[in-house]
Amino acid sequence: MDIYITRQPVYDRDLSVFGYQLLYHATHPSSDEISGDSALNLLNSLLDMGLNKMVGDRLGIIDFSQELSNEKFTLPFSSQQILLKLPTTANLNEQIVEQMKQMVKARYKVMIHDHQLVAKFQDIRRYASIIMVDFQATTLQNVIKKIVELKKLQIPLMALNVDNYQQMGLCNELKINYVQGDFFNKPNIVKGKK
Repeated sequence: MDIYITRQPVYDRDLSVFGYQLLYHATHPSSDEISGDSALNLLNSLLDMGLNKMVGDRLGIIDFSQELSNEKFTLPFSSQQILLKLPTTANLNEQIVEQMKQMVKARYKVMIHDHQLVAKFQDIRRYASIIMVDFQATTLQNVIKKIVELKKLQIPLMALNVDNYQQMGLCNELKINYVQGDFFNKPNIVKGKK
């Protein structure tokens, strides 16, 4: 059975590859599709294909989904190999926040989106290793305001959906720690056998 994993690089400030966001697809993804299927399927596929084949000595960035927030679930890779990303669409609840605490306690790093810093779950930022800001979610002026505010938290920032020279220049100017987007390259697809 064929399996597909899209792999999109995340770069640091020096434009060196920091890690790869990995998404599982049960069928061949179209070039426009960037959201993957189940995080559990991704982990199982990475066990079959080998994480090192996908990311080498870089981090594999995987979505921390509801199914991974099950308290009995343990990750099959070390905290040195993967970085957990809370998906944009994740509905924060006590269970997810508690599991994030446990993952951080086990030395895993967790990335969250800026809009997930809501009053009800204000502690969530204590567990965040990286805060993501989406350049396509609002106007450039609002993105700048948001970044200036987030910088005060002294948590590394990652710019998502950086798609042009102006946005990349802004990332450099604002000293954003990590960047990802089609400006660099579209995700590539790696095919494997299950």
